[in-house]
Order: sequence, then structure tokens, then C-alpha cells
Amino acid sequence: FFFAAAMEKLYMINVPAGVTSHDVEQILRTSEELTTVQAVFFYQGIVSITCSTDEADQLQEASEDGRIRIKKKRVQVSKTLPVDVNTFDPMLSMIQLRDAETPMRFAYEQVKDTHSEITKDIETVPGITTLPVADENLSVQRLWAMAWNELDLAMLRSRYDLTIDEIAVIEAPKVRQRFVGRVEKMKADGIDPLITFSYHGTQEKSINGIADNGLMDDRMGGTDAGWYGRGHYTTPSLPYALAYCYTPRKAIHGKKIESRRINYMDALDVGIRVRVVACFVALGKQYHAKDVRPGSEIRAPYNSHFAYVDDEGKPLKEDSRLPQHATEFVVPRGDQIYPRFVFTVRRVNKMVLWQDPNIFGAENASYAVRIQHENPDIRVYLSLPGSICRYLGMCRKETTQYRLVSNGGQGDGQELLSQIHHLLEEAKIPALIFCRNVDAHKKWASDYSQVKNVSASVADLMAFCQFK
Repeated sequence: FFFAAAMEKLYMINVPAGVTSHDVEQILRTSEELTTVQAVFFYQGIVSITCSTDEADQLQEASEDGRIRIKKKRVQVSKTLPVDVNTFDPMLSMIQLRDAETPMRFAYEQVKDTHSEITKDIETVPGITTLPVADENLSVQRLWAMAWNELDLAMLRSRYDLTIDEIAVIEAPKVRQRFVGRVEKMKADGIDPLITFSYHGTQEKSINGIADNGLMDDRMGGTDAGWYGRGHYTTPSLPYALAYCYTPRKAIHGKKIESRRINYMDALDVGIRVRVVACFVALGKQYHAKDVRPGSEIRAPYNSHFAYVDDEGKPLKEDSRLPQHATEFVVPRGDQIYPRFVFTVRRVNKMVLWQDPNIFGAENASYAVRIQHENPDIRVYLSLPGSICRYLGMCRKETTQYRLVSNGGQGDGQELLSQIHHLLEEAKIPALIFCRNVDAHKKWASDYSQVKNVSASVADLMAFCQFK
């Protein structure tokens, strides 16, 4: 996917359940109504497109007539409160709006320099630099937005709601130099380096060494011989990587924590934090490993293997693969991996679900950061219109208390409440309509028993989101 700055507006398409980014891409290429659309981003059941206002009007008419269909299901185009592309951050959009089953891909130039676009303007020192939670630096806010949205994808597979306590940037000039050298060699050989964003789960004691020296080839095989080939393993799936995050080998609350457990049952079960390394990985030419062949060499002339796996790491056939299943990447050389971040993950039992078309604007983002900064045990789930329904339907956890915040907007809040009020009643989830036009929204909000307040007050918002 790419971002086209020449387009005027960003609009949303609500996608039926079970539809992937590949399906959407195919329909966009073949539909007469969508021939001029220049960019597509897929995230949590919403496709975002950039196009002109006139084109959006045509799209909406076509969807209302039933002319736009994916897998024979009607698709609804919404152009409520579009985002101005001139103020929309392309890097942030690529991070926020992506398919859970598709790893982020980066242009070579974005990782060639010491500070890639994603970490621009962040002051770091060699080694690991922990970033503050509350910071006015736009690049720091970008990273927190990226981490939170990666976490949202992870929670589709998690038994718990999760939060990220810390983000750290790894600054390792020698490791970066080796990575750039390997990528340059691939390019010189006529190979697309295929740089992706991926995760490496490992023992806690190994993280500082990885930050200093990268992944060392003489350390390969520490876990096992390598089911899908001998090499370094990463995955674009955060929850799958967390299953490999070993914690110190000592008894915690009567439990011994020392082995890999799928669904990260070990550390998170007993409430302690785990750290996972996020990397840029140069996959190059890939071979699809469909069978377990422990310790086998990476096939020539390929630069990496990939495998679709179930929750136990066993191979899946492509036609039996579901969105929640993970992919494993195997590269034979440590210089194909550039460790860049460390995310510290922990489970939470309180979550604020917050919907707003401008949810990623500076004002709303600052409120979300403030809420989490004042009470680290609360997670704020930021959502564009459409995702809350999907979350409550697919991801709601019995172990978590929830609160809902919605804008009033051009009918956004009322539409959301009409769709999910039965879920709010069932789970006893209170709601706040946070808006400027209080009187207008109080009229319809009175029809919904779970709406406890309609307010424009930031103090009311903060108190509500602190579960007071």
C-alpha cells in the first residue's frame, strides 16, 4: 500500500467480516466506480481510501445502490467528517491502518539513515533509550500510536486486554551499518530487500545484548534447531512473539516461569511485564516452507523462509489459514535484522473504548496520554468510527471492566449507540458522549440507559475515564 498526497480527502469503507486486504485490493482494481482511487489502508474492518470529494460522492451512491460488493456482500461507503490529507501523517497512517495479517513494509530509504522517518527528532544515545509516556514531540507520539495500534491487533488473539508500559528506541550504529550493507548487497544482486516490521521474542536477559550487537549468528538455535529452517526467527504478529518472551527462571506466585507458552500464558497470567524486540527485517527473496524440517539450511537461491502457523507453531495450509493465525519469518544471517524498539507489555483489567473521527488528532491524543499517564492500570483504546462494534463483538474480555466514550458528531454517537447498546446493557458498560453541542445530543442520548452523561467538560471526561 502507498499514500498519495495529491488526493484531497480520506474516506472510510466499512467492510464485511471475513474480508481481507487482498479482497479489497482486488475489488478496487476491478470496480468501475473505484478506478481513480490512489491509496488503500486496511485496519480493524475499516478500509480507508483517498480520493476527491466528487469521487467520494459517486462511491457513496454506488454503495447505496448495492453496486459495490466484496465476496457478494454489500459494502457501505461513509464520507462523514473526512480527514484533510494535507494534515494526515503518511507514516502514521501506514502504521494505524493495516491488515492484521499483513506486515508493515518500509522503503529502504526509511531505514538507511541513523534516524528513520519513524524516529525523526527523537534524541537517543547508543543502547536503549526509554521514551516518556507524555511528550509533545510528534515523533514520540507517533511511536506511541504505532505501539497502541499494534497492541489492538494483538488483542484479537489475546485472552486478556493488554497495555504497553514502555517504549524504548535501540540505537546501535554498528548493527545498522551491517544491516544497510546487507540490504545494499541484495540490491546489487537485483533482489528486492523486502524490508518488513517484525517482532523477536526472546529471554529477558538477551535483550541488552541484542540492543548492543544485534542478533548474532553464533547464538542461533538456542530455543530449538528451527522448525522451518536454521536461522533467526521473527514474526509480524505481536501476540505470537510474546509467547517466546521468557521471563526470569524463578517462582512467581508459586509458578515457575521458564518455557515458551502459546498465548503468552506464563508471564501475563501472573501479572508481570514482558519485553519484546521490534525489528526491521530484510527478507529478500522468500521461500514458502510448508513442512517442518528442523535445522534445514535456507534454500538457495532464497534469502529467507516463511511459514503460516497455528497457535502451536505447526504449519498451516494456505486455504485453512485464518486472520488470527501467525506467520514466521526465518533469515539465515543476523545482518538481515535491525533491532529498533523494545515494547514492554502488561495485562490490564480496565479499558476505555473511545470513538471519534478525529481520534488521532492532537487534542484527543493528549487526553488519552494523560489518562494512561495518571493511571497506568487503565488502557485507552482509540478508535475511528466502526471499530468499537467489531471490538466488543470479537475482543471483549470477561476479565476487563469497560467504559465507552463517543463523540456526538454528525450522528456518529447516536449510530454507535443504536448498534451496540444491547452489548453495553449485557456487559453493564457505562457510556459518555463527549461533545460540544451538549443540548442537541442529550435529546437522543436519553433513549439509552447506559449513557450516563453528555458533556463538553474535560474534567468530566477525565473523571469518567478514571472509573470514578
